[in-house]
Amino acid sequence: MNEKRSASVLLLWAGNILLGVLLSLSFLGRVTPTDSWQVASFGVFGLVSSIGILSLVPGCLSLLLNRTCIGARRNWSMAAVWTLAVLVLFIDTRLHGFYGFHINAMVMSVLFTPGVEQSISIGWADILPLGLLSAVLLPAQAWFAARQPGRAETRWAGAVIIASLFSFIALQFWEAGVDPALKGPIAERIDAAPLTMHSEPLSDFLGQLDKRELMEIPNPALPANGPRPNFLILVLDCLRADAIDAETAPNMFAFQKQSRNFKNHLSAGNWTQHGIFTLLYGIHGSYWKPALRAKASPPLIRSLDQAGYDFRIYAAAAQTFPAFRSTCWVDIEDSVFDDFPGRSPAERDAQGADEFARWLSQREDSKTPFFSFFLLDATHQPYDFPDESVVFTPYEEEIRYIPISFGTDSEQRQRIRNRYRNSVHYADTIVAQILLQLEQSGEAENTVVIITGDHGEEFWEHGIWGHATNFSREQVEVPFMMRGPGIPPGTESRPTSHIDLPRTLLALLGADQENAADWSLGENMLNPLSKRVRVSAGWQGLGIRMDEQILFLPTPQGGRAAAFDLEWQRLDNTSAAFEQASPTLKVILGECERFLKP
Repeated sequence: MNEKRSASVLLLWAGNILLGVLLSLSFLGRVTPTDSWQVASFGVFGLVSSIGILSLVPGCLSLLLNRTCIGARRNWSMAAVWTLAVLVLFIDTRLHGFYGFHINAMVMSVLFTPGVEQSISIGWADILPLGLLSAVLLPAQAWFAARQPGRAETRWAGAVIIASLFSFIALQFWEAGVDPALKGPIAERIDAAPLTMHSEPLSDFLGQLDKRELMEIPNPALPANGPRPNFLILVLDCLRADAIDAETAPNMFAFQKQSRNFKNHLSAGNWTQHGIFTLLYGIHGSYWKPALRAKASPPLIRSLDQAGYDFRIYAAAAQTFPAFRSTCWVDIEDSVFDDFPGRSPAERDAQGADEFARWLSQREDSKTPFFSFFLLDATHQPYDFPDESVVFTPYEEEIRYIPISFGTDSEQRQRIRNRYRNSVHYADTIVAQILLQLEQSGEAENTVVIITGDHGEEFWEHGIWGHATNFSREQVEVPFMMRGPGIPPGTESRPTSHIDLPRTLLALLGADQENAADWSLGENMLNPLSKRVRVSAGWQGLGIRMDEQILFLPTPQGGRAAAFDLEWQRLDNTSAAFEQASPTLKVILGECERFLKP
């Protein structure tokens, strides 16, 4: 009886390996007919070996339950373990189909961060398939667990398990001896699987940076009698560089013509966490974790606070996700307003504008300068707007993530793009309302107004929808407009970056520019360099934008180092690209540890 009970565990294990491979066939989507047999084989082996290794956890749990439980309790417990494992794998396939990455430390951190529910919208259309899959899987798994297979079935099950585990070991040796010319395509195929193992010096270096402590960054000295303009920064989530035109955003389009328009501007992050962090700190996004642990306020905020500025921060999404209350706003938490009662991002954006108007009216005759920051959320997925803001039709009525993850056609993609443009059109009216309130308050002439995005948004230009997945133009190029005292209007075509803002604003207050490197990695946007290397950060690593190429430096969870052209097409010879850029990389990596303790 014990042998038959153990045999049923092996049968259940092997059956779930095959089910896992079947569910994961979408990971082979990058294998194309033009791939050589070696490249295609690596994709298949990578998939099978990943499922085999991942099956060890539920497999070993099943062996334990087989020894500690009997009867129906044993069968249903094992069924629950394998059902949960299959559900997690299914979610991972949809996550990868949607964003191009797997469940990882970043995903888990996001899910368990307070305030995440205001930024991620999951509807019944996404939950229902999981419920249906569970309803089918659980009894089927229990039935398999109760079976008493014969010797032939047991041998077959054992062979499947051993083959899947052996393929993982074989893959490591096979990859080590592969033709260098095939390493790029093979790496891309293998990394599509949910579990890969490799270590790279650059990944290890960035991983070590996360563990080091932030040194105390000094405050820039401001002259006591220097100018003290107000600052109003309006950040629209997911605002692409090409999102502002006369039809989509007429008010921002008009503002653009009256301001200094930075046409060659990059966000220093491909998602909100790094986009906002770099905008306010003026250092690379690789400093996020050390700054978070230290709860270190940005030098910009500290300097303005010491200069007597009044602060008002408005956000439709909770500033605990990302953890801006513990970083950017840690010294001014009482000035953060992110708990508006509206049921939707569009409503909360409007309520933030109303609160700003009330505050401005209470400031009449005040001579205290202010720093006000808006993070408008309507333009973030699922792209929110009221009916009266519909300009572009047809548009997707509801964003259903799981169905979309299986694939979209050009018509659906256009409908989703139209939904985004409608949300930008709505956000444009909120921006106009805020600017009108500023004008009516009499404070406009002494206020530096900045309009930008925290990062961009891709619409399948490179096979992905959204952001936080790569460092392409679509995900990191954003508008940047600045108007106010000391800001000459016109167009600036020289390269600029989010990390330039703190140095630029403090220069307007008279901060010493000769020692700016003591507290910033940025340049003065009013006198930018004609050529420079720019860095954008994401959870997966750093994107180094150079004249002709983009180098990807991964974190330990971010994959493999790679080189791309400016259109985000992978270059064939990554090693040659990195070797050629070695002096530049040395400078960038030095910047990434300049403000860290040894």
